[in-house]
Amino acid sequence: MQSMHVDFWTWISKFNAEDLTGLVAVVLVFSVAAVAVICFTFYSVHKSRADHALKRELLDRGMSADEIATIIRAAPPKCLPRGWTKD
Repeated sequence: MQSMHVDFWTWISKFNAEDLTGLVAVVLVFSVAAVAVICFTFYSVHKSRADHALKRELLDRGMSADEIATIIRAAPPKCLPRGWTKD
């Protein structure tokens, strides 16, 4: 099996403009998808570590498991009434 040494620019010059446009579009779509997966993974890891740190801090303060479960289950309000601010 012989391998041919082909330069990238020689290879890419074989395509016309329409082919290159399609190739660029496909590469962009897959790049955006890859970045989205990476960002979601970082978000998931960060959220998991933050939850773990919160639980560890509550345990260090001497709270019971029931108290910690109540705090973890408590959800912040989706939106605040007019005039209220988040602190």
